[in-house]
Amino acid sequence: MTAIAVVNLKESLTLWLVRIVAAGTMFQSCQTINFWFHSQVQSQYTAVAKNSVSLLVAGIRTGLILVQARVIAFAWVTLAEVALAGLAIALVYQNRGNNFKLWRVSWQRGKQLLQESRPLVLSSLAIFIYSKIYMIMLGSVDKTELGYDADAVKLSEICDFWALIIICSPNWHS
Repeated sequence: MTAIAVVNLKESLTLWLVRIVAAGTMFQSCQTINFWFHSQVQSQYTAVAKNSVSLLVAGIRTGLILVQARVIAFAWVTLAEVALAGLAIALVYQNRGNNFKLWRVSWQRGKQLLQESRPLVLSSLAIFIYSKIYMIMLGSVDKTELGYDADAVKLSEICDFWALIIICSPNWHS
């Protein structure tokens, strides 16, 4: 956010957009639960929850496009999507008979996992940059067209995710 403030000193809208979207990072901790379901070969449960939220939000975004809503409305919807997805995953976790009160922190194990995951972190960062670079290239395109494109990308990610579910969860189709 500091970098945005320095680069765009006069653009308070940009700063607000970054603040709103950045607030969603605190809900990404719920992905830990999603990874646990993956480790148990039960990712179908979180996939249904996350895809339900994604479909709902895609509909809301489409409505915002149709009513020509301001860009800040899209930022709030992005924050709501991350928050709702986190909440949905947490609810699925509890509904499957798990208990958050049993969780314990192991700093030693966390340090070990961070050391082992360096190649994966670098790979994920490269994939993220690669998958989002089109937004920079389309920066000169009309903002409405960019909004349509972002909405279409979200919808296509849902389709990609279903293939991942089928591959990772043999219990899903048996």
